[in-house]
Amino acid sequence: MIAEAGFLFAVTALNMSLASLAGLVVAFRRSGSWAAYDLYRLRQIVEFGFANALLSLALIPLSAMAGSVASAVTIVAGVAIAYFVVYVLVLTRRWRAVAPGEFPVVVIGLDLVVILLLVATIALDTVAVWEWALLALTARPMIAFLLVLSTLRTEGG
Repeated sequence: MIAEAGFLFAVTALNMSLASLAGLVVAFRRSGSWAAYDLYRLRQIVEFGFANALLSLALIPLSAMAGSVASAVTIVAGVAIAYFVVYVLVLTRRWRAVAPGEFPVVVIGLDLVVILLLVATIALDTVAVWEWALLALTARPMIAFLLVLSTLRTEGG
């Protein structure tokens, strides 16, 4: 087992918790209908949570297969950047269908940070940068969750 396994398991658990929270928000909604942009955000929370969990766990078996953690980090970061770029394009298309207009600035800024960290991970071959990239990837569904919460109103008021 690699030395960073504890951190990777923690990131995995956090992402799965975020995905579960999105499900709970939907389950406990008592009345009214969902705005299309809230459903868009809730869906991405689950999708990001699952993908981030897989990306964080992938380093463990991949390092055994690749023979070194540095090689595994490069491979998993390459997969992550391909996934992230394609997924952001998918999200952009979905966003235009439900809420034409600009993405929130915080989302655009975070997406740029994620891409920069993933590129730095590939360039530097270090687990430390990969861990920062995982934190930034985890922040993405957190931001979406906060955006959903900001649109919820208390019942009767």
